[in-house]
Amino acid sequence: MKITLLQLHEAYSRGGFLTGASINKKDEWSVWLIPGGLSGDGDIDDELAKKGVCFSQRVSSDRASREVAEIEAKFIAAGFTVEHEALSND
Repeated sequence: MKITLLQLHEAYSRGGFLTGASINKKDEWSVWLIPGGLSGDGDIDDELAKKGVCFSQRVSSDRASREVAEIEAKFIAAGFTVEHEALSND
């Protein structure tokens, strides 16, 4: 079985009730697991909402990389094929 570990760069901050989204000046990342991998069709946000598992949100790039390495080691030990993707939410 195949999974994809996605490091998603949070290029935009979330909008609030009275404000819209704006450029995020911090180096923040989210870590996602996508069973079966990314399809490559359509919007990444829709795909993550349907089948993505979020492990962490808005963490440093170092922490995101460590989490991906830990998750990858566990799934490889369980017999999974692991792919990596790094994308930006721009």
